[in-house]
Amino acid sequence: MMSYSRMFLFVPVLMLLSFFSYANTYRVINVATNDVLNVRSESTPKSLRVGALAYDASGITLTGTEAKIGKSHWVEIKYNSITGWVNKRFITEESSSNTSLAQADLSVQKEPSAPLISKSPIKVITKPEASDTKKIHDGLENLRCIGGEPNWVMAFDLMNKSIELDSPAFKRKVFTAREIKRSHNATNQWFIDASNGEEISSFALRKTNKCSDDMSDSPYKYGIIINTLNDGVFSGCCNRMN
Repeated sequence: MMSYSRMFLFVPVLMLLSFFSYANTYRVINVATNDVLNVRSESTPKSLRVGALAYDASGITLTGTEAKIGKSHWVEIKYNSITGWVNKRFITEESSSNTSLAQADLSVQKEPSAPLISKSPIKVITKPEASDTKKIHDGLENLRCIGGEPNWVMAFDLMNKSIELDSPAFKRKVFTAREIKRSHNATNQWFIDASNGEEISSFALRKTNKCSDDMSDSPYKYGIIINTLNDGVFSGCCNRMN
């Protein structure tokens, strides 16, 4: 049995460990330079917004209160005078080497930027001329797309028929689009068949201007469903990429 003297020393150690586990500071990631991270009153994207953090905000602390809502992981944070909830995929410890594509000046003109998560940066694609876009993409734009649980990011360089898919959950994939088809009776929908030599994947896009990532107040232009041979089906939202 532990003596009272040893217990007297042991309990403060546990208290210190508990304190330091939440004493680390965090910074915002995966939010574009022209967007903000909303802080909510409760652990749900539909709850009242109590504040907003800049795309490069740092010095954020956790209160130690967390919640799992479906597949989403929410944490309560403190930042200056703001206390509220954020989705944990948009913050990381200050010492973390995680990088954000959104912070690489990939802002979307006059549209909310999609938060992105990547282990290595995806190259910035120059937007082709409108006439070339129409001819090669059949009305489809160069896009960057995001999704969560697991978090993933995708860049479409459809001028060169290149598709890059990255996620912490699986090895980065680079596909070549073999076919880009536009629906005959619904001109806001496309189907893309792609391969990387190891697997075949398909991508279904629909332009609705209503896709939501459950964090931003503004909707994204496109919704997407991705069917990969080896890693299953994913869904998310996309915006035009410069």
